Amino acid sequence: MSYDDKPSQILRLGDVVQGFPLTASGFSPTTDGSYPGEFHVAVKQPQFSVVLSPCCSIGPSTVMISPLLKIQRGWFKNPFFANDFTVVNRPMTVDQALTAEELAKLSSDERQKRLDAAPGGSYVHVELFVFAPHDLLPEYTISWQGERTVRHYMVDFRRAHRVECQDISYPQKADSAISRLKRLQLSTSARKELRDKLAFFYGRVPAEDRL
Repeated sequence: MSYDDKPSQILRLGDVVQGFPLTASGFSPTTDGSYPGEFHVAVKQPQFSVVLSPCCSIGPSTVMISPLLKIQRGWFKNPFFANDFTVVNRPMTVDQALTAEELAKLSSDERQKRLDAAPGGSYVHVELFVFAPHDLLPEYTISWQGERTVRHYMVDFRRAHRVECQDISYPQKADSAISRLKRLQLSTSARKELRDKLAFFYGRVPAEDRL
């Protein structure tokens, strides 16, 4: 089960929410590094967003939110993905992660090297988490060998935004005005998968920091 059929009345990690505004800023630094350069701020209100704050770190007055996005068209190239796009949420073997064409391009030594590096499998698309279909989430089409009807969505950890709202208390109050914007709650098992992948995303050690 991907979603809890008896959701709580407070915000939790992985909740699908509606009505939250999101801001994205950008800037162009000056060539000499002086301040300020040109900057811009865009404000949007996506139809659905996802709570990315850990349950115990929501509030006071702040929460991390990321927009719910359509899945990538290229995923249809991989039959393992196309059968159930939520496999992206869990570690997988190199044979599962790559298409037949991509595997054919690997030498036997390179394939074995990847297997040895992660014998139990590893995450792919480490910045993405896929949400299973639900009647609340509108279907859409993707052009891939014709028109494919899809109801899976994804969240990109890199697109998290901080949203401030005085109605988000700590500890949270059940049935508050902010909790009425909640639409879906992940099941315990799905929320664990999100928590595990978030931890992996932030816990990766770059090559230059490995001792």
